[in-house]
Amino acid sequence: MGLVQLRFRHSVWTGSDDAWLEDLWVRESARRTGLGRALTEFAFERAQARGCARIQLDVNAANENAKALYESLGFSPFQKAVGGNALYMTRILQDVRGSAHS
Repeated sequence: MGLVQLRFRHSVWTGSDDAWLEDLWVRESARRTGLGRALTEFAFERAQARGCARIQLDVNAANENAKALYESLGFSPFQKAVGGNALYMTRILQDVRGSAHS
């Protein structure tokens, strides 16, 4: 059992919507089965269907398993929180450089 929660917001930087992967949770007994990957890929599909240019998240910088999963799915760090444990990550979903707001 698991769940994924997304939030959507308009970005003035890209001129399109962005997705924020708010929560990804997999029951301990279901971890390492591919469920977290499948839920994240489902989030990509939902975000792309809404026209989102990117999807972002934060992860505890000490959570090596979660960081490895997200990096294997194409996320890359874009900012480390000063004095905190949050590592912000992003993945580009669509190229919007040709938009009027690039």
